[in-house]
Amino acid sequence: MFPRTPRRDRMDGRSLRAETTSMGIRFGLILLVAVTAIAGPVAAQVVDQGTSVEGCVGCHALGTAVPVGNVNDHRDPHFVDLHPKGPETSSGYRQLVVTLTLVNVTGAQLIVDFTVEDEEGRDAINIFESDGRVVLAKLVDGSLSDPPASSGDPTEWQRIVSESFDTNEDGFEALGGASYRYTTSATPIIAAGDPLRAVVEISAGDIPAGNGWCDFEADKSFANGCGATPELTRDIVQTATCNGCHGVTSDTRLAFHGNGGRTEVEYC
Repeated sequence: MFPRTPRRDRMDGRSLRAETTSMGIRFGLILLVAVTAIAGPVAAQVVDQGTSVEGCVGCHALGTAVPVGNVNDHRDPHFVDLHPKGPETSSGYRQLVVTLTLVNVTGAQLIVDFTVEDEEGRDAINIFESDGRVVLAKLVDGSLSDPPASSGDPTEWQRIVSESFDTNEDGFEALGGASYRYTTSATPIIAAGDPLRAVVEISAGDIPAGNGWCDFEADKSFANGCGATPELTRDIVQTATCNGCHGVTSDTRLAFHGNGGRTEVEYC
């Protein structure tokens, strides 16, 4: 695990990719000018036909530090990390496992307790308020949902809370070790016995995305645990089924949908 700084102080993934692309373009232009100056118009004509192997051997030739297209060498820009637990991110994490432990709807605001661990079961102690989102959905009659379920399904998840952790500046708490808590600024209207699903999303440019969820029937007297199976819920497909077609890398798994933050179908 490597030191992390809050998102507001670090470059996000899109900015980093854009900067990397920009550096690559600048390097290519410098190389083109240098080759043209040394070899004259003939070399320029060769480059105009597209990038050739000969144009890359300066850095990628056999015997150099980074041979051409060696996807098994982490020093190679073409490297693909196919570790079974996922590619290593700059934070040092390959996976983040999010587990909801308590969901409290006894008061006006929603309070969610959860833990975050890495792929080895170690505490993820450096999660920030800029890294997450909490969602609360209610299972309703499909014909009564707003808008009505277009598929004609008898039930539909109706989202009633969707909030980034930094929406409520005082809502995010690190409780020690792998444990965290978030209190929403929203005040959802919930009746005792309502079938609900709470979801926590953890994602940022330098960490792998992780989702945790809890299905429960609202208890207005005590905090709801997440171990029991509610009488009424809605599960129509498994995450593994989706990833069976989506592939083995993080770029093609289920997280491809939802801007990379959704890793489990329960959050779809």
